[in-house]
Amino acid sequence: MKETEIEVTLLDIKNLYEYFYTMYRQPGLTHDWSLITCKNIKYLETPYNQISKGVYNEENDPKFYEFKEKYEKIVKKNADRDDQGTIIMENNQPKITELMVEFQKDKAELEKEYKDLLDKITNKNTINDKFLNQKVKIKVMIPNNDAYPDAVPPFVIDILTR
Repeated sequence: MKETEIEVTLLDIKNLYEYFYTMYRQPGLTHDWSLITCKNIKYLETPYNQISKGVYNEENDPKFYEFKEKYEKIVKKNADRDDQGTIIMENNQPKITELMVEFQKDKAELEKEYKDLLDKITNKNTINDKFLNQKVKIKVMIPNNDAYPDAVPPFVIDILTR
């Protein structure tokens, strides 16, 4: 086994790390492939953690929860109610018909206030693709003489033999 430096995308690092992390818990690996798996996890762990933080996910964005809370208040404020004041539900969603104009106005104001957040959510795939396609050089361990186990997926061999 030998250490080598390869040029990869951040997506390649993510995929390699996830592959090796999964393999770490698998029985039946050869001694050499087990060593390669352990060493590559160590090499890839820090970049993988940085990549995970760099990929946009609205569930990690505090502004998303602010928006969601305010939106739910608007829905509750404008929802149709029965004689007892209970919100009328239709298909597991609050029904809004009587105050639809007010709801649309409040919703438009909220969407204007959170325009940057909503744009980021709408374009997150493009943003993440651009981020994940950045190229970097990393060190990895590869087997001597390209002696890869039969069960190694082609994408792993492709990345490690660049």
